[in-house]
Amino acid sequence: MRRVVTGLLAGIGLVVAGATSAQAWTWAASSNPIVMSGGGGTATCARGSARRRCRAWLRDTKLDDGRVYAHVVVQVGGADVSVIDSGRRSDGERSYARMADRTGALGGGAHHYVVSTCRSTPANDPCSKDKRRT
Repeated sequence: MRRVVTGLLAGIGLVVAGATSAQAWTWAASSNPIVMSGGGGTATCARGSARRRCRAWLRDTKLDDGRVYAHVVVQVGGADVSVIDSGRRSDGERSYARMADRTGALGGGAHHYVVSTCRSTPANDPCSKDKRRT
């Protein structure tokens, strides 16, 4: 019995250590999304070795007015080292829908995420004034 309990505790410890080493960051919860005119979003970005994976849930309340996406900038030492944009949504629905996961290179050293939501348009991509930073 002692061997079983020891094995269970060791297994739980490994799961907890693995979960904390992923360094997931939720940049906007559904209770506090990044909003912009006609849309908004929530997401989680997780670091794994030298790459990161972002999962986004977006809404787009204006049909035929560009496509809403999450714009994530990764900074190392204050300099932008990579950008990852989420999948785009343009269906005029008010509910949040999961976009395809996106991954990208992270770079070395201490890093920060700076995230906003944007709308793709032919001339420019207006983004939310609200930007979240780790």
